[in-house]
Amino acid sequence: MKIPSNKIKDIRRYMNSTLEHIYDGKDTDCFLALLLETYAGINKATMYAEPEKTVSESVLLKINDGIKKLKKHMPIEYIIGYTDFLGLKIQVNSNVLIPRPETEELCHFLINYLKKNNNTKAPIVLDACTGSGAIALSVKKNIPEAAVYAFDNVAASVKTAVKNAEAHHLNIHFFEADLFNFNTLETINGVDVIISNPPYVRLSEKEMMQANVLDYEPHNALFVKDEEALVYYEQLARLGMLKLKKNGFLICEINEALAHDVSALLKQHAYAAVKIFSDFNGKHRFATALKK
Repeated sequence: MKIPSNKIKDIRRYMNSTLEHIYDGKDTDCFLALLLETYAGINKATMYAEPEKTVSESVLLKINDGIKKLKKHMPIEYIIGYTDFLGLKIQVNSNVLIPRPETEELCHFLINYLKKNNNTKAPIVLDACTGSGAIALSVKKNIPEAAVYAFDNVAASVKTAVKNAEAHHLNIHFFEADLFNFNTLETINGVDVIISNPPYVRLSEKEMMQANVLDYEPHNALFVKDEEALVYYEQLARLGMLKLKKNGFLICEINEALAHDVSALLKQHAYAAVKIFSDFNGKHRFATALKK
């Protein structure tokens, strides 16, 4: 079976029937809207208002290819090559995680914190395990006076982050470094904030994840061994003690099942004002602390 015509209504009908065993109609409509916007410059309102409108043969081929990839559970963000993150168009590919709404909340939290507690004219912010650079970009966009540094241990991820910064004309210092080798971070000191969304999904939790995540997103950015579930938070806590100024702020995204353990770990490292906050789903998702 193939798409019967170049009309939006026929493309939409074909897409819904092809993907109905995987996604509901609302999802497929959102996917089609993104494909039309990306490949033909047709917005969602037009998709609904002008069902007789046609697209070119080249656009039809791209949409058809997108449908085939969606049928194989490929995330729509990887198909079109970008996602929206706090109003910023962020390039994504198989080398980086697709930023989640929870991480948008993490950034909201930090941005609001900096606006209320900025005691310096140019706070220094360090984003650990930056991936696509979404966190660093959103901080710099909303706090332009901040000096933002961000690192990842995957060279391809750093390359993607740099492209994102260039696309938005944001001056961010991206570099390749390893959270487990502080020698690669020697040049960074006197930091006001460390923020991170590190790998925190335990391998035993894999079975709860969907195919579009397991089959396509980088596992090294997602998973940790169950027996080493806190290893990234241990390193972040140590990094903060080395690099944060007095009363410097540490904020990170966490596995809701490990909230108590993360809190206890930060307290063991002598952090003050350790707090756990919930996300929009009511799950313990963020940990914050101050260096004494």
